[in-house]
Amino acid sequence: MKIPERPQVIRVNTYFDSQNLFLSAKKAFGYKKPDFDPIKLSEYVVSQVDNAKLYDVYVYTGIHDPRKCPENLKNNAIYWNRYWANKLGILGNKGVKIFTRYLIYQKLDKIVRNKRIFKPNEKGIDVKIALDILQHASYGLYDLAIIFSTDSDLLPAIEEIKKLRDYREVWLDVNCAYIYCPEKGLERGLPNIDWLRITKQIYDNCRDETDYSDVSS
Repeated sequence: MKIPERPQVIRVNTYFDSQNLFLSAKKAFGYKKPDFDPIKLSEYVVSQVDNAKLYDVYVYTGIHDPRKCPENLKNNAIYWNRYWANKLGILGNKGVKIFTRYLIYQKLDKIVRNKRIFKPNEKGIDVKIALDILQHASYGLYDLAIIFSTDSDLLPAIEEIKKLRDYREVWLDVNCAYIYCPEKGLERGLPNIDWLRITKQIYDNCRDETDYSDVSS
């Protein structure tokens, strides 16, 4: 098989699994809001790759639907719906590509004060990310995809991208950017691809401390 030549300029797309990144940062650093700036984080990881240029930033997240959520989540849902609507609106105005899907509310097997308790679950986000990174690779929209997620559900799509690379004999790669905090058990990214560690110092340098619950987009 012919070894493909590395492009003079590596075109990079970044893909953010927002909830996966947020929960990792919460576990590692104790932050209670998804206060990462995806543009700053993208610019940082791209700066770690020789001769690379950032092309597109994609952000994916589940959001609350206050109209449909159970009563025990109503106030929380209103807050986070406003937060994400404002944050994503501003990011969209900056050119970030946005994908959202309403959360699914699943009933827990417990009753508090005669009320059934529900919890929100994110459905379909990992599938959309997997489809996008594979489709964008097949369309030739990037040379390097950097995925901000440690969700193993993305592995089949990554393996297909490797097959596409070998079939077309082109330079094409996928990296994993992840929160690195060995003290909290966060030491490894997705297997069989290169890793870009996000330490607390790096994360803090890329935080956005805007209160999006009180900002008009």
